[in-house]
Amino acid sequence: QQWQGWYSCVGCHVQGAAVAVASKGIQRQLQVPKASVDQVLQLMRDRTLAEPRGAISRGGGDEGTDPVAWSGFGLALYQKHAAGVTVGGGTYSDQGALLDDYAYYLALRQDASGRVPNTHGPLGYPSYSHIEPPVLVSADDGALQITAYAALLWQQAGSAYAENLSRAGVYLQSTDISGSPLTQDHASLILGLTAAGNDLTSDGKLSNAVTALIARQHEDGGWGESDEMTSNAYATGQAVYALRKAGGAAPDGLNVAAGGAGVRWLLDHQITTGDNRGAWPQGSTQSGRGGGALFTYTMWPVLALEEIELRTVAIDIKPGSLPNTINVDSNGRVPVAVLTDANFDAAKVDPQSVTLGQAKAVRWSMEDADNDGDTDLVL
Repeated sequence: QQWQGWYSCVGCHVQGAAVAVASKGIQRQLQVPKASVDQVLQLMRDRTLAEPRGAISRGGGDEGTDPVAWSGFGLALYQKHAAGVTVGGGTYSDQGALLDDYAYYLALRQDASGRVPNTHGPLGYPSYSHIEPPVLVSADDGALQITAYAALLWQQAGSAYAENLSRAGVYLQSTDISGSPLTQDHASLILGLTAAGNDLTSDGKLSNAVTALIARQHEDGGWGESDEMTSNAYATGQAVYALRKAGGAAPDGLNVAAGGAGVRWLLDHQITTGDNRGAWPQGSTQSGRGGGALFTYTMWPVLALEEIELRTVAIDIKPGSLPNTINVDSNGRVPVAVLTDANFDAAKVDPQSVTLGQAKAVRWSMEDADNDGDTDLVL
């Protein structure tokens, strides 16, 4: 509601992203404020029309496909990860009926090619270009992003929308964005293709899309909203999120450092002090809107970081030495081994992402530190 007051917009991406971010936190049993989540969900229900079914409205009219796609993207993640989950004695409500309304609305507007156009107004109105960068800007007059997010929604909505999901996959397979300078286009294509059931081992289009996204990564580890722009949190978070959804931060045969370097960029650029602690700055952006709101530039980093798998692995401080003592007040160097085992390959670790307390690695090598026949990372 605050966002809508600032910018006089429906706030679809704010609602969708807020619910998406909350859903992964709920899945991890974090203390996400339930009252706030319920308030956003209620706002989404209040803004959704019975006729035309599934339309989102600000003042009684049909605001078109992009608000439904963005809200549906977040609600699909909520329904998958949070609905029915109990945290701290409170159970998060099922929103399957609302998700189905959004799925129905977008399905009715999908054309024969599988494309979901950027429309505004009653069914049958021509598509239009609703461009509000960085969020609402995409190839094919916005249809690429809307179709990709519709695919994510239909994937969660179930078998009733299997045909819509399949046709969306056909459209995404046929769409050529090789000339697009926008990180968002390449990330959206990856998310849509993945939702449509493609994977890196069998789909050349998806593999090419991942390769194209990684090729746009800057030397500092981040991504810009477009090729000519410097790295910012919006684009970097979106790119890392898409790479994780495509099969991890380091798909086989691709640049193994891409995802890890992107995560490091995000961690290094988060605001750590003041009233905006925890947010990310806007950096170099396409947006011409004022107001200083950092929500847009924080939502993708949080979604990206929530995709990182939490895993406990074995380390050996001063491998080969007993006792394994360490003086945390010392300014000297200490060897530490990250150990490979049957369920974890230390070779997949980006050495530049490893810290011990506040200390970063100054050099590293791969060797068998514990004499068990496999290769460990020694820093």
